[in-house]
Amino acid sequence: IFSVKKDDVICKAIDLFNQNRIGSVMVMKDDELIGILTERDIIKRLYQDKGNVKDLKISEVMTAAKDIITVDEEESIEEAMDIMIKYSVRHIPVFKGDKITGVISIGDVVKALLFVAKKEKEILKDYINSSY
Repeated sequence: IFSVKKDDVICKAIDLFNQNRIGSVMVMKDDELIGILTERDIIKRLYQDKGNVKDLKISEVMTAAKDIITVDEEESIEEAMDIMIKYSVRHIPVFKGDKITGVISIGDVVKALLFVAKKEKEILKDYINSSY
């Protein structure tokens, strides 16, 4: 889980995005999730401020915890995908109880579903090629 503090400047998050090829960071206070900052949040703010966001603090741009869509780690990849589609989000923090255990992205969902589809294809192919 990549994280920042609410008083960090936006550039710190952008550096994390670029260095790690990610699209979101969790905003943490100790072990508590207090927000999420995504590429979309930054783009919206860039537009509003006409590109002058270099010195903004993450707390000025992030989505606050009360507005974050989350999933429980027991939920299936299909359930996570449904939530992403329903709420038009691309990054969802994953929780076990009240503790954040990870983050799932739309890319993770696509990879998982492709893996399942390939396995199903192999099973069907083996079944068709075997003697009944």
